[in-house]
Amino acid sequence: MSGYCRRRVCVMGVSGVGKSMLFSLAGHGLAGWSSHVMRDMLEAAAARFGGAKPSQLDVPSRRVARQHVSEALHQSARKARRGLLCEGHMGELPVGDPEKFCETAFTDHDKTLFNEVVLLEADPDVVLQRRMGEGRSFGQHELDAVKAEIAREREHAVDLCRETGARLKVIEANLAGRAVATLRGYLRSPASVRETYPMSHRHSLARAARKYARQVEGEVVFLFDADGTLSRVDVSEEFMKHADGMPKDGPATRVMLRNFKERGRSYASYLYHEICHRDFSKGRFMDLCQLVAAEVELFPGVRECLLQALQTGRVAILTAGIPDIWKIVLAREGIEGVDIFGLVDKDKRFVMDEQGKECFAQEVRRKAQRLIAIGDSVIDLGMMRVAHVAFMVVKWPDLSKKDEKNIEPSEITKMVMMLSGHPAAYRIKAKPEVYEIIGPPFATWDEFIELSKGSEGGL
Repeated sequence: MSGYCRRRVCVMGVSGVGKSMLFSLAGHGLAGWSSHVMRDMLEAAAARFGGAKPSQLDVPSRRVARQHVSEALHQSARKARRGLLCEGHMGELPVGDPEKFCETAFTDHDKTLFNEVVLLEADPDVVLQRRMGEGRSFGQHELDAVKAEIAREREHAVDLCRETGARLKVIEANLAGRAVATLRGYLRSPASVRETYPMSHRHSLARAARKYARQVEGEVVFLFDADGTLSRVDVSEEFMKHADGMPKDGPATRVMLRNFKERGRSYASYLYHEICHRDFSKGRFMDLCQLVAAEVELFPGVRECLLQALQTGRVAILTAGIPDIWKIVLAREGIEGVDIFGLVDKDKRFVMDEQGKECFAQEVRRKAQRLIAIGDSVIDLGMMRVAHVAFMVVKWPDLSKKDEKNIEPSEITKMVMMLSGHPAAYRIKAKPEVYEIIGPPFATWDEFIELSKGSEGGL
């Protein structure tokens, strides 16, 4: 990937295998390499949120801290000449379901970044001796527990490489001296390294974005999310319901929901989501698109906002859903001239996850006079961070739930935290009943264009 160092290595291994020592000795004196210890980076990020350790933070803050570390690693990879080396990655900051690896250890940023994984393994008794100290006794129960940890770590490493296409290297770490020599030799080796699938996709998306950026050079550009931002409807979910011929719990709908539950909102889950749509013939696909489009109603004020934006500059929609449905909706509303880039598209098939949208926005910002981004969920955070002005569409919670107890934090909570340093961020209520107070100032669709011209809001 242009702009990144060629080798980006993640060193994994259970606690006690000797990662820190091997990492320090093997990485010493490697010219052109940038080295990082995950625990140190996480503690620094946690301190910014008022916690001495990541474990002392609440779940939303831990997620944000983890994302900050991922972004710092990306920045380091752009500056390093030869390679990036990160130690102690796995299990430092679990943020989700421990059985769902994608949500627990690796963010989407990480999956895009690392193209090599080094797994350090030692025998269970060696690991226990290093944890407890030489001469300490331990029983079969402790050995079985460490064996399970080692097996789980190995599964996680394989899962990551299978999902992204990264190379996996296993190094035996029973003898520290030999392990250091092996790891150091591996890092110095000139062997070719293949790029990860997500990074290769990012590269192709960047090419498309650069082409679009040349077309909009010197103009004001508006980047809109679609599902949940322009309308309450999730068009992909409705598409599957129509395909099933039932309102819920149909086979196609269950496959879609299970995919996102098991894989999270990751590159792999969106890619699999797109593949699910290929089972339909072109005629059947377009018939279903027509049915779903007929049910889509834009939020009040959105149509007028889009028309004003088109009079002001260029408008593009970046969607992880189905572009054909939104083309039909916009045509019905008399809105012409909107460029749409999306996932379920027979021509391009761009994975518009958080990474994809951020990559697209970065390229456009380099050429545009001004960039404005608007979205409603965490996958829109990438393009919103890049934009000169960011708008969050808030749909939750409403006044009917104000007195309920134990309401889970909404996605907007994480978005507010991640955009805390943004110089011009605003919220727009999707409906009058929304009452969420903490966050950037509220704006209306009528004020959207005026605020986009340069007035600065704040958190």
